[in-house]
Amino acid sequence: RKLLFGAGAAGLYYGWSFYGKITEWFINQGERLPFLPPPEHVMANTGGLIGLIRTYLYFPMPALPELSFFEHTLRTQPLVPIALLLSGGLAAFYLLYRSFRRELSFGRLLLALGMIAAAMIHQFMIGVILFLLYLMWYVEDISDLRKPALLIVYGIGAVSLGAWLTLMLADPALSGEQILMALGGYPNLMRYFLHRFVSGWPLMSLGFAAGSLWLLRQLIKDPRASAPWFTLGALLLPLVITSCFEVYAETRYFFHLYPLIVIVFALMMNKAIDKIMSFRPFISSRARKLALPALAVAALCFSQDANPLYAWEIGERTYTSRKDPIRSITNLKPYAFFHQDQETPSLYLREHLRPGDRVAVFGSVFKLRVYQFYLGNVDYLVTPSRNQLRLSDGKLVTPVTGSEVLSSLEQFKQVAADSSRGLWVLGDRLILCEDQCHGFVGCGDAIFGPCWDVYPPEIRAYLRDLASRADYVGEDGETFVIKIY
Repeated sequence: RKLLFGAGAAGLYYGWSFYGKITEWFINQGERLPFLPPPEHVMANTGGLIGLIRTYLYFPMPALPELSFFEHTLRTQPLVPIALLLSGGLAAFYLLYRSFRRELSFGRLLLALGMIAAAMIHQFMIGVILFLLYLMWYVEDISDLRKPALLIVYGIGAVSLGAWLTLMLADPALSGEQILMALGGYPNLMRYFLHRFVSGWPLMSLGFAAGSLWLLRQLIKDPRASAPWFTLGALLLPLVITSCFEVYAETRYFFHLYPLIVIVFALMMNKAIDKIMSFRPFISSRARKLALPALAVAALCFSQDANPLYAWEIGERTYTSRKDPIRSITNLKPYAFFHQDQETPSLYLREHLRPGDRVAVFGSVFKLRVYQFYLGNVDYLVTPSRNQLRLSDGKLVTPVTGSEVLSSLEQFKQVAADSSRGLWVLGDRLILCEDQCHGFVGCGDAIFGPCWDVYPPEIRAYLRDLASRADYVGEDGETFVIKIY
């Protein structure tokens, strides 16, 4: 049954991906269907067989743990890692001996060996995850935490942590953040979840953490309880798996977990209210009638998103209102801090568009799709990114809309020089600033994630000059339209 469920899920994923690609090509590109490059071209440019699988099956490849410090120490101070490996090997031999004598089950053995191996190569986040799995599957009583297998894991883990921490603190080239990432940076939960969730929802994250610990406690008390299993599994499994891959550090990538996070938070708030209402001052019915609504409102405020004041701000905001850079659909600079008005400039352009006029948009691809929604068609996308589809005639097009890609200033000027047809330019000024900072907003306004389409200085200067002579500027004061005759 589990095998059928997994096969069905994989088939649904790849079937839906294939359907989406085919539909996107036919609807958005019409007759300009791109041909797929030959397999040898893909394998030469994207890394052999892995690149072929990644390109045709849309299968992301996981990142690997960062072991540069381990390798450096093995070259410069080999005695420490060799001593750790020898101690871990002796511990593994002892555990195998106990398993051979049927004193240790195969599942416990695998998890214990995994925790020991993770500690020896300073991958303690992996060890913590394996320990949580051990707690959920095999610990039924507090005495189970003192069994010989776990005592050995505790000893190896403590010695390894002390040794690696001492070596890293003694290295002047390592900062505190680098030490934390070396000890617990894989899977990178800190980057892909904790940074976004804690910085965007600090109060809710406290309630969620307390609720998760309570669910874990319930699971230890009753390993067959279905509710803790489902809730913790549905939350932790996607978080751990996605943190093993290199993806953009965007908050929206865990929005699908938000309902479960709210449920855990609401559970903890309900427990807290019940505890408060059990105190002696609230035993009388009159006191309960007064205190219960106040506590309910406090719980809403504590949740942040259901805060009445925050809800009022959402209803009253405009394109110039402050925007939370974390709790939104994009954390990409420079768009994380302002509400962009793509509607009114697009409607202005549509009203003044004449037959034969062309439209060029500059900006990211996901902005292009919004412009096309209002305009119906976009002819050109001005972007330095070459991560596009190449047609048989040599032109680059974006698979999102089928628009032709202009990746250099010379190409744009050549298109603009056609005086027989008008050219409308649509974009925003923020992306053209000299001090532009590309990346993703994180904790402490830090940058996480790869940089995206950065315009060369000559393109920025040319487009900035066009923006200064705009025919129309949107309500955000940044998005503009100009016609080049």
